[in-house]
Amino acid sequence: MLNGQNILWSASNQKQLNERSIQSYAGAQLFPYVNRIKDANYVFNNKSYHLAANEKSLNNALHGLIFDKGFEMVLFDEDNGIIKMRYIYDHDHAGYPYKAIIENSFILNNNSLTIISTIENKSKQTIPVGHGWHPYFDLDSKIDEAYLYISASKYFLVDEQLIPTGELKHFDKFARLSQIAKTELDYCFPINTNSSLLAQLFYPKKDLTISLLAEGYPYLQVYTPSDRKSIAIEAQTSAPNAFNNGLGLIRLEPNQHINLKLQIIANYISKPE
Repeated sequence: MLNGQNILWSASNQKQLNERSIQSYAGAQLFPYVNRIKDANYVFNNKSYHLAANEKSLNNALHGLIFDKGFEMVLFDEDNGIIKMRYIYDHDHAGYPYKAIIENSFILNNNSLTIISTIENKSKQTIPVGHGWHPYFDLDSKIDEAYLYISASKYFLVDEQLIPTGELKHFDKFARLSQIAKTELDYCFPINTNSSLLAQLFYPKKDLTISLLAEGYPYLQVYTPSDRKSIAIEAQTSAPNAFNNGLGLIRLEPNQHINLKLQIIANYISKPE
């Protein structure tokens, strides 16, 4: 929230938590995979695994295994606006029979939210890892009126199950800040790596600019829901189906960890160049 204005589509009660954060994945944390796994099956180190096909219409595994889990609070620093949360994934699902610790530090100041995530492999073998965030941005107006910038000029083509084919299509409409208008998006973009700025939204009626900066997230999924009331801009370590296609797949060795960072900054300024 900035000056009383909600930035993220979020939940304020249990009913909204179920409808938004769990059923719609609003603000969900994505682990151990992001987006989709085709037919809920994958092979890792020559062994086959099967996940729950929770996207029943397309027969895919969708958005990981912890989006509906409760995290333990391990630090609350009110003076500095820091909350640290931890979840121990310990063979929760037979399709991902490993142990890992996920820690998130949420740092809030006047106009920004920074999330620092650490994932550590506590298994005795190498494990496949993907991580991401699924925020929806909602400012009580149609996204058609907003402007969007994406630090990318290509996206992955997908098949009938919305799984990348491996082929990239040139698309530079939002390589500069441009009005969304009627554009429909549900694409994964490999991000240009020469800047930490992943994407930017500008709302002209409010002179509000929202910037997403990241370290360790070289892919971005952008999705416009059919009601056009919000837009999902999802920082990801990998492309969809990475457990099968290897696009951005992280292989964590025993006791190895990775650090990731996502920052959302909101400012009331005139249209950025």
